[in-house]
Amino acid sequence: MTRPWQALLALALAGGCATQPEPSDISVPYEQREIQGQKSPNEKAQLHTRLAAMYYAGRNYAVALEEANKALQDDSSYVPALNMLGLTYMQLGENASAQQSFDRAIAINPNDSDVRNNYGWFLCRTDRADEGIKQFMLALRNPLYQTPEKALNNAGDCARGRGDLAAADGYYAQALKARPNFGRAMLGLADVSYERGDYKEARTHLDRYAQVSAPTAESLWLAVRVHRKLGDRQSEADAGRQLRRDFPNSPQAQLLQSGKYN
Repeated sequence: MTRPWQALLALALAGGCATQPEPSDISVPYEQREIQGQKSPNEKAQLHTRLAAMYYAGRNYAVALEEANKALQDDSSYVPALNMLGLTYMQLGENASAQQSFDRAIAINPNDSDVRNNYGWFLCRTDRADEGIKQFMLALRNPLYQTPEKALNNAGDCARGRGDLAAADGYYAQALKARPNFGRAMLGLADVSYERGDYKEARTHLDRYAQVSAPTAESLWLAVRVHRKLGDRQSEADAGRQLRRDFPNSPQAQLLQSGKYN
C-alpha cells in the first residue's frame, strides 16, 4: 500500500508541466530530527527523499537535490530518490542529469510505474514523443499501478503536443474509463474537440469538467474561446472575468488581455 508521503513521489505530469505535489503538513525540522534518530540506511533514505519531495513541492529545487543526494548516500539503490532527482533536474532544465537519474531508477526497478510515468513526460518535454508514450504504456503493464489514468492522460497530452488529435482523444477516453471523474482528461477532450472545430462538444466536456474540478486558468481560457466560437457572449464574458479575477498573472490572462484568442 502506498504511504501518504510516498504519494508525493508519484507526481502526475500534465498540462505541459509538472503537477506539483501538495506540501506535507509535517514540518521540516521534525523530519530532520527523525532522520537523526534512525539507524537503518534505508529508513534514512526514505526520510531524506520525503524531505526532497517537500522542498520540490515548494519549488526549492536546490535543497530538493541536496536531500535526494543525501538519500542516495544512505542507500545508493533507493529508486524514489532517483525519481526525485530526475524530476528536479527536469525542472532545472538539466536534461542529461535527469536522463541519467531516470535510467538508473529503471535499471534498478523496471516495474516502477511512477518512474516510467515521470520519465515518459520528461521524454515528451524533450521532443521524444514516441519514446515518451512508450514509457507510459510500460507503466500501464504493471497490474499494481494505482493511478493508470495519469499515465493515460499524459500520453494524451504528449500526443496532442505533436498534433496527433486522434491518438490524444483515445488516450483521454481511456483515462476516463480508468477513472470516470478524472477532470484533466475531460479538459483534454475539450481541448481536442476545440482543435477539431467541434465547439459544442468542447462545451459539453467543459461542463463535465466543471462538475468535478475547480476552475483553472487553462480551463477558463478554453471556456472563453469555446463560448466565443459559439457566439455566447455572456458566457464568454463571465469566463473572462473569472480568469482575470482568479488568475490575473497567468499566461492565459495575458493572452485574454492582448486579445490573442487562437
